[in-house]
Amino acid sequence: MTREIPSSFLFTDYIVHEETSLPTSGITTGWDPTNPLGIPKGKAQNLPSIRVEDSDVDKKRKIYGGAGDKKHLGGFTEVDLDGISPDVWKHMVTKYGVKSVLDVGCGRGVSSLWFHLHGVDVLCAEGSHDAVERTMLPDPANQVVEHDFSRGPWWPEKTYSACWAVEFLEHVSLQYQFNFITAFRKCALIFATSSVWGGWHHVEVHDHDWWVQKFEAYGFRFSSRLTEEIRNVARMERQKKIPAPTGDKTYGASHITLSMKVFINPAVAALPEHANLFMEFGCFEKNGPGLTIINKECGEGRGGDLETRLDPSFYPLTLTPKMDLDWENAVRNNVQFVSKNEKKDNPVAKDASDVAVKPDEPNNKPEAKVEDANAPGRPPRTENVSNNVAKAEELIDETDIPKGSDHRARDHPILRYRQRKLASSELPVVSVVVWPYLEMGIGTAEILHVEQNGLNESKYLSLADDMMALDDPNVIWVGDTGMGYGWNFWCGEYLKWVIEAKKLRFKRGLPLSWPVFIVDFTDGPVPQRCRNIEEEIGVDFVFYSTRSIVRERMFSNETNWVESGRLMSLQLYGGRSYLHTPLIVRTDTIDSLRDILHNHYNITLDGPIERIDRKIDVSHIWPLNGTLVGTVESRLRHLVSETVVDMAKSDGINVFVDVAGEAARNGRRKVKSEYIDTLLKSKIVVVTQRDSWEDHYRLFEALVTGGLVLTDRMLSLPAGLVNGTNIIEFISQDDLRSKIRYYLLHPDERIEIARQGRLVAMSQHRSWHRIEEIIFDMPMTVCQKKDGSPCPFIVHANEAARRRRLARNNKIVDP
Repeated sequence: MTREIPSSFLFTDYIVHEETSLPTSGITTGWDPTNPLGIPKGKAQNLPSIRVEDSDVDKKRKIYGGAGDKKHLGGFTEVDLDGISPDVWKHMVTKYGVKSVLDVGCGRGVSSLWFHLHGVDVLCAEGSHDAVERTMLPDPANQVVEHDFSRGPWWPEKTYSACWAVEFLEHVSLQYQFNFITAFRKCALIFATSSVWGGWHHVEVHDHDWWVQKFEAYGFRFSSRLTEEIRNVARMERQKKIPAPTGDKTYGASHITLSMKVFINPAVAALPEHANLFMEFGCFEKNGPGLTIINKECGEGRGGDLETRLDPSFYPLTLTPKMDLDWENAVRNNVQFVSKNEKKDNPVAKDASDVAVKPDEPNNKPEAKVEDANAPGRPPRTENVSNNVAKAEELIDETDIPKGSDHRARDHPILRYRQRKLASSELPVVSVVVWPYLEMGIGTAEILHVEQNGLNESKYLSLADDMMALDDPNVIWVGDTGMGYGWNFWCGEYLKWVIEAKKLRFKRGLPLSWPVFIVDFTDGPVPQRCRNIEEEIGVDFVFYSTRSIVRERMFSNETNWVESGRLMSLQLYGGRSYLHTPLIVRTDTIDSLRDILHNHYNITLDGPIERIDRKIDVSHIWPLNGTLVGTVESRLRHLVSETVVDMAKSDGINVFVDVAGEAARNGRRKVKSEYIDTLLKSKIVVVTQRDSWEDHYRLFEALVTGGLVLTDRMLSLPAGLVNGTNIIEFISQDDLRSKIRYYLLHPDERIEIARQGRLVAMSQHRSWHRIEEIIFDMPMTVCQKKDGSPCPFIVHANEAARRRRLARNNKIVDP
């Protein structure tokens, strides 16, 4: 039987005609309409573009190639830096295991050439005859297929690890989409961008969701994780400002950062020949925070003799700097470009990223045929691929840059101050590069409330807005291990940035070492250590801090209570150690607290807020029903909530046991007035840690609102907090009941302990205190108590700097 197919697809010669009695498995070539999501059999005949002479259309092309093509073809530029991302291609090869690529809509083959020169089996499919004639690929007979998808479907004979389709989808009208979807069905992974603006023959401009819905309708599975990962790699590369091989511009990759979508085609990905995709080491080594898995290569290390080694064919391809150099030289030799100096001498000169090369212009003839490879205006074909290694000294190779400590950096003002060789009055304001914040934005509460806010509040530090910021020669780096990459890969990804910065420093003659502070605000007591970065810039320039320092804390079924565990050793090496950095008093908490005190109580932050009328005897901000907040590591919290509720019944006290404001992430990102109001109304605030770790924001939120804070036993109480003096610890249900009853009956003692706790929190644990402690080894921005001064009960540490920053960002400054 023959299935009815819309006539606009024009591919009746490719349809498999089968009798109803003929099994599908008997099909040997063509597309099978009974299995529309299957892999097309064999190879389809390509249908080259039909040449036309239309000078009006060619004139309108302006910067776009495609002379002599029909109007729906062309649209390529010599080199589109917004669609080029060598780092993304490397990620595909080394992280995903891509070994073969079908480049759909490849233009002149810039991306195809990269894959070819890096050992990837590549096939370039292009509809424009103009582009095919001038391809950069060294073996067009075997590496390039000219096919116009408006004429019918096409697909290659074999399957590929990936399809790469950048600046392609928007050029093909909806009625012809099926024609290229058949090609995509030959790929395990599909990397495709879609335009969000106009351009030459952009006839399908849609938003992200439309394309996802369309591709999923075709049977492909959208991967949000892979999509965001690829976009982040491109964003990171963009930050590096790496000079492109043509002209003086850098890789922009905006098509990739804005609209790249990654799909999985299970029909191909499931084939044995693609089982190497997403390979990672599978032999267990240890657990990281939150029971994350840290693996090693099978057959190596402890117990390796009992493990089965992975077949070498499953390992990713090996990439080398020479491959990068060969590609850059090949692209450089295949396009017309001019340098900035040439542009100054000749203002009308344009480089390849500005304008397409037109076939009829002098010195820009179409690529000569093989027998005329040395025609004027074209470099010999043999130079397209390599043979330019002699130019390597013009580029900076990381192998030329020494590793280890650079003695010139030992006079860095931060290091001199940490050694007490420099007075605080001599310290300059130092720029701080925070990663992955500058690559990925605000991904955690700690990035927002500790690092961003702390740096903005400090009088001695300034948050940089560029990963490669070198305008300040004293720039330092802070790396937050809590976001961006898995525990196994974090140090490796950070090292890439370090190496890129070293290249730029090398070029500018700056010291190749600088202070790098690696901070860990995650829950588990397994702090990160990056030996690769220590080796790269010197162990004396890498400093570590960690929030969680208690091990073996756990809930015991036998005692029906938490076992406190033990403090981990903070000793690191050479007499150095991890710095303990608990969470902080958030500035937005104090901002909200100030407003509520003013509007509802007519009192200021530095007033005796401990003595305001408090209607709630005891609050525990944790509901009996865990639906809103979950049950992860929270058996103690549920038990305490039950205990407080039982006391309300037995003792007749007024209690609050529930969520105040919003729960979970929403509550952590932005403070809610209902939450602060509940704390202000509470005489006693009971705080409980998680079953397996200590420290959370509520400890300080409770302290700064003036109630007496009762917490379960903490081995890692923040500095300045002392049990019985400014905070009260309890060790069991009975102990909790006893202390609640005692302090409700002794209000003066309760209020004094609360006052002392608030003073410690406000004077030692603000965001700027913590970030300065990490960098300077001690808080620096400490306000001085003078007559009439509200210090330390203030919202902002550096009000003048804050106002300048807000004005610079055109934001409204509150009074």
